[in-house]
Amino acid sequence: MTDLSIADIHSALIVSTFIRMKQVSLVVLTDNQIQYLHTILWTPTVHLTRISILYLLLRLTPIDSTKSRRFLYVVIITSYIFLLITCGLLIFECAPVHAAFDLKARLTGHCLGTTSMAMYGTLCLVHATLDLLTILPPMIVISKLHMSRSKKINLFILLGVGCLAVICTIVRIFVYYKRLISSYDFTSKYCSQA
Repeated sequence: MTDLSIADIHSALIVSTFIRMKQVSLVVLTDNQIQYLHTILWTPTVHLTRISILYLLLRLTPIDSTKSRRFLYVVIITSYIFLLITCGLLIFECAPVHAAFDLKARLTGHCLGTTSMAMYGTLCLVHATLDLLTILPPMIVISKLHMSRSKKINLFILLGVGCLAVICTIVRIFVYYKRLISSYDFTSKYCSQA
């Protein structure tokens, strides 16, 4: 085996020298652009996390349990479809697209997400429903397991926290909707500044 540390140091010195010689221009993003990118990146993360949990449940489900496996496949396929629809709506919610993060363009453009209760409410309710469909199968499996009552209670409490998150999602629809449509910049109006 050879020691690559000298080669790595040499490569790092060449790269750092090259960066010093070139003028590197950094892209500075505005708060609205960061919020737009955050929303677009956060949504697939949440959906793919749910889908990975569903795949884990699918692996743990016995092969002879066809009803459970079909149910999980339906929820997985629905989650993928909902992921694609949600990402499409979030990316192209404004016409032109840059109106999503440019307030001047928003005045002349048209945006769906921030003013449409139908879209906002539907996305939140489908998201909450898919979360419940992800939480319920493990609860059914746990109730049938042969383990001590205290362990079952602990697992139900753990899954109950997920149910609490679903309840918060549903409440969010009604509590924040009026605030959401009354301002172009939701965060600066309703969040305290540090």
